[in-house]
Amino acid sequence: TTEIDDGLSLETTPRGFRLGIHIADAAHFVDAGSPLDADAEARATSYYLPERVVKMLPPALAEGAASLNAGEPRPALSFFAEVTPHGELVGFEVQETLVRVARRMTYEDCEATLRGEDGPEWLRTVDAMAQGFEAERLVNGATPIRAPEVSITFDEHGEPLIELIDPGRPARRLVAELMVLANRLVATWCRDRGLPAIYRRQARPTGAVPPPPRDRMDPVAAFEFRKTLQRTEVGLEPGPHAGLGVECYLQATSPIRRYQDLVQHRILKAALRGRPLPYSREQLQAVAYATEQAGRQARSVELETDRYWTLRALEGRLGDVLEAVVLRAEDRHSLVQLVEYAYVTPLASRPDHEKGRVLRVRVKASRPRRGT
Repeated sequence: TTEIDDGLSLETTPRGFRLGIHIADAAHFVDAGSPLDADAEARATSYYLPERVVKMLPPALAEGAASLNAGEPRPALSFFAEVTPHGELVGFEVQETLVRVARRMTYEDCEATLRGEDGPEWLRTVDAMAQGFEAERLVNGATPIRAPEVSITFDEHGEPLIELIDPGRPARRLVAELMVLANRLVATWCRDRGLPAIYRRQARPTGAVPPPPRDRMDPVAAFEFRKTLQRTEVGLEPGPHAGLGVECYLQATSPIRRYQDLVQHRILKAALRGRPLPYSREQLQAVAYATEQAGRQARSVELETDRYWTLRALEGRLGDVLEAVVLRAEDRHSLVQLVEYAYVTPLASRPDHEKGRVLRVRVKASRPRRGT
């Protein structure tokens, strides 16, 4: 990544540990109501496309002054969790800080450390904490879906290369869990102080619910489970988020690339300084609505662009035989997922199609601009 939103630290205390989750303070550089702010609000988020990234903030900020680059002092909002040696949360505080990242690590670096190889030993302690936090959320009904993420890059000739990334790998789970921790603790902190916030809620699934898939290579279970999930709601009233298994949740860990997070930082900073809040409820509601709409548009653009480049890759596989898993079998057509690409497409139905069956399919044609 070139926009580094977050860093981690761990200190020992008489009660156990002080876990620090440090988030870049983009609000330090972007004044509310400024032309830069208006442009960020209009975008609402950064667009991550295979061929380019359209950043919410200019690169001089997103990759430079605001980014938590190693060795450079940077303003941050730091979320400190007090954790006992047994992994119990016993305290939480928010502070404005100046941080200097000691070491930048890739996911591969982190996983080498977790295996006991080179790297900061305290990271293994943090990983144990994260596993405990995740186990607690699972007990409270969290429903993670660890389906593979599609990564698209290009070779020297500009042809797309498709790679499936496992979000269930240890380093990715560690980072994801600590971001969930920070966001749920900040949400509770705001709720308990009566601070306005853009909360995210999700009702529990209705009807008979299949068990959530634990294996990323089980596309049928993921497909069936997704159909039971309720849509996430965004608003100014706190409430449970069933999918995450938490009683209160918001987003405050990506202010460089999400406008809602930037707005939330301004509210947190005003509260910490004892100053008037920068938004009325009506203004905050308007921000929530506008940025949610823009965020959905961004996700749609990302999905359609990924689809296009996947079909471009399949253009180079004409005549090849691939494996596909039947997700749904109906009279007129079946819905299948190409295993190698995690790509879902309809297929003419046959009597031997049944849910979960692995087929061998031949690529007859690929039309990227038509999406077929």
